[in-house]
Amino acid sequence: MRRIKGIYLKDKLSSSFCNYCCLAEDENLLLETENFYVVPTIGGFVEGYLLLISKEHLGSLAEIKKSQIEEFENLKKKCKKILIKIYDGCIFYEHGRTGMSVNHAHMHAVPVNIDFLGDLSVLFGTYIKVNQWNDVVKLSISHPHYLYYENCIKNNKYFFPVKKIESQFFRRILAEKLHLPEGVYDWRKYPFFDNARKTVKKIKELKI
Repeated sequence: MRRIKGIYLKDKLSSSFCNYCCLAEDENLLLETENFYVVPTIGGFVEGYLLLISKEHLGSLAEIKKSQIEEFENLKKKCKKILIKIYDGCIFYEHGRTGMSVNHAHMHAVPVNIDFLGDLSVLFGTYIKVNQWNDVVKLSISHPHYLYYENCIKNNKYFFPVKKIESQFFRRILAEKLHLPEGVYDWRKYPFFDNARKTVKKIKELKI
């Protein structure tokens, strides 16, 4: 994996930003394992907003190898612990192979304590409650287009089979839930570099 400097905390978007195959080697890199890494997101309209990214170029995180599932689950648990300790909340979500604005497998970790099950049920209807990531891997074989949502406070995990969703779909409904100004969910227009810097500072101070 190629490593480059400064793709996240500069005051302008780098042309390399969309290439998640490039791993930041500076202070932006918060956590790293053999097959995954964690950075603050561009467009984090709340401080503490993280991305868990596969080092391998995959269409969704349901495509990771069976041997990587435990590693991924442990990284999720570490992110959850960090966000709840600092910000008192955490949800995870992933768009699967649909609705991604960056076509490289990544999961969002957002430090909020909001339940979206009702909203998602109204929009998509059917959902399947899952217990572990291996359940998502198995379900994705017949449902490659899905939305994964996890409420960490309640410790509930849901798999929604979907046909197609718009780019940045969950970011939009999250911003609406938080009563943020219209359009602020779009990371290309509102990169929120200051929030990324604050996120790095707070997490580094935790001495993880």
